[in-house]
Formats: sequence, C-alpha cells, structure tokens
Amino acid sequence: HRLSRAVSFTHRFVIGTRQQNASVLQRLTAEHAAAGDLALLSDARDGSKRFNAEKTQRWLLHAHAAFPRARFIGKADLDGFFTFDSCTRIQEF
Repeated sequence: HRLSRAVSFTHRFVIGTRQQNASVLQRLTAEHAAAGDLALLSDARDGSKRFNAEKTQRWLLHAHAAFPRARFIGKADLDGFFTFDSCTRIQEF
C-alpha cells in the first residue's frame, strides 16, 4: 500500500507510575532503557479500571508534548484491535 510506506507509526506502552513502589519503578526504568517503548507517567495511577480515564488524559497530554509533529495520537487497550491499514485509510480523508 503506497501510503503505508510513507506513514510512520510509533507506539508506547503507557504505564502510570504514581503510587508504584521503588522496586517496580526500578524494573520499569530498566525495561524502558532496554526497549524504549514505555511511556512512564509519574502523575497517573495504574492497576485498576478506576484509573483508566486519568491515565488516558495524562497519556494524551504527554503524547502531545512528546510528539509535537504527530498528525494523530491515539490510545488502544488490551481488548482493542488496531490495524495499520485501517488507520492509513482514515488518514486519506
């Protein structure tokens, strides 16, 4: 697909680190240093459905600052299914 080759896609696994203990933070920091695919949000909580809205809001604010040239910013959950081709078709509009 012509557009698929021209569009780059960057993903992050978003983790709220507020209220995490030092051991968990140390392991998450090491994982991010190794893989570079985590967004560790110090002002968001994680680990419960109660925190989904908070984490989503913090992610969107973080992503806007971290990726200022992005045309689109999104969020998916474990129960969602993302297909790159569908995303590129949306971008054609």
